[in-house]
Amino acid sequence: MVRPLRIEFAGALYHVTSRGDRREAIFEDDEDREAFLRVCAEAVNVKLVVAWTHAAIGIL
Repeated sequence: MVRPLRIEFAGALYHVTSRGDRREAIFEDDEDREAFLRVCAEAVNVKLVVAWTHAAIGIL
C-alpha cells in the first residue's frame, strides 16, 4: 500500500533515514557511501537543507 504524501510547510522539520530492508547494506562499497555523503553535503552547502546528523557505526 502506498503511503500518503507528507504535509509540507515552511520551517518544518523532517526526520530522514536511510537504511536497507531487513538491515541489508544500502551501499555497495565505500565509494558509493562517499558519493551519498557528497550529495548530502552539497544540499547543505547550497542552503537547500539544514542537517543535524547522527551516525551509528558498527551496530549489528
